[in-house]
Amino acid sequence: EIRDIQELEFESEALITSRKCLILLCYTGQRGDALTNRLTYDSFTTRGNTLVIEMKQKKGNKSVVIPVLPPVREIYDTGLPYKISTQKLNKNLKKLGQLAEINTLTMGKLLEKNSDDEYRKVKKERPKWEYLSTHIGRRSFATNHYGKIPTPIIMNVTGHTKEETFLKYINKSSDTHVDLFLDYYARMAE
Repeated sequence: EIRDIQELEFESEALITSRKCLILLCYTGQRGDALTNRLTYDSFTTRGNTLVIEMKQKKGNKSVVIPVLPPVREIYDTGLPYKISTQKLNKNLKKLGQLAEINTLTMGKLLEKNSDDEYRKVKKERPKWEYLSTHIGRRSFATNHYGKIPTPIIMNVTGHTKEETFLKYINKSSDTHVDLFLDYYARMAE
């Protein structure tokens, strides 16, 4: 789905910026406000021959060092996104998802106005693009790397301090390590 959004062609600066933000979120594992308000060229530094991002997370006040993966490097080289409010970015991410036709029906909760002009969270199936927000990048980063990279390394990037919390975050149980261990062992035997 991220590739579908990456491949969209349009001229809107707002959507181009929002796409850059989404890519940064998906490939850094950071919260939306960290990237929309605090990521600058000064956040990038070189360690040896490796470009990394160093930043202090607002929540938990934890310093993290994030490897710069190729899609992030491309944005670094072509220009970081301009500053945008989280609310505006969330609106634009939904538009990107709609344009990329991310229509898989997905169960979730969204605020809906009822007959009394009150807003309540309503759980029902909707097209997946309706749920797109800055938080999907952070969760996608953690989920996409889980089982491929050791969990403590992912946690160092996302800033999670407890593995139990991290596993709940990505909807994994604490016994998923058994399958990962057996997969690793099978690869070692090859």
